[in-house]
Amino acid sequence: FWNKSLQKRIAVKTYELNKTKEKAKESNLLKSSFLANISHEIRTPLNAIQGFSELLSNETFDMTQKKKYAEIINSNCKSLTNLIDEILDLSKIESGLISIQKQKINLAKCIQEVIDLNRPNIPNNKNIQIQSTTQLLQENLEINTDSFRLKQILNHLISNAIKFSSHGIITIKTGYNSSSELLFCVEDKGIGIEESEIPLIFDRFTKIEKDSTILYRGSGLGLHICKKLLELMNGEIWVKSTMGVGSSFYFTLPLD
Repeated sequence: FWNKSLQKRIAVKTYELNKTKEKAKESNLLKSSFLANISHEIRTPLNAIQGFSELLSNETFDMTQKKKYAEIINSNCKSLTNLIDEILDLSKIESGLISIQKQKINLAKCIQEVIDLNRPNIPNNKNIQIQSTTQLLQENLEINTDSFRLKQILNHLISNAIKFSSHGIITIKTGYNSSSELLFCVEDKGIGIEESEIPLIFDRFTKIEKDSTILYRGSGLGLHICKKLLELMNGEIWVKSTMGVGSSFYFTLPLD
């Protein structure tokens, strides 16, 4: 009996060790893929900044051309800044250094500021509009939350919607999930997500790009950061999506 009990315990421990080993191996592969992706994401804007900076000093170009080059440099600087911010946010979250700073905010005003910030980021070759709708009973509802982090979450979801859409309306919806909880939704008419990949998109280091002919810039950290921030804010996030139809990202926040 003692031998059988010992064998059973050894078998269980062996199974647990093998599972831990598989998870560690998977984590290492994800980190290696992430580092390779980040290296590319950093190198691309840096090369553009360096190349077009050199062109600006060329006296053969007129002011119209130089203005165009300056805009390209500015765009790549923003991409690089966003990438660094995401890496720093992930580091702070995993180190437990991010704290939620609650304050009373006007929700409608907060959402409008996010829309106004993102409208200029829509590329000229995309026929996209951004709007908001609400089912809230109060037009100027005030909630007690971290406005900076709420805007960060909405900005990322809208940025993603713009990235993966070529046309249509991106809609920010607000309503009640319960008597004590608000429900937000960022809905787009983009390329959508395959059902088998939906459970993966909130994992860190994950980028889902089915179309190899199109380059979608990004670190693969944004949705993971949104999920972690919402956990700190006592909310949650999920997605419903249909390939070729679009995606709807939902998240909740307490109605303090």
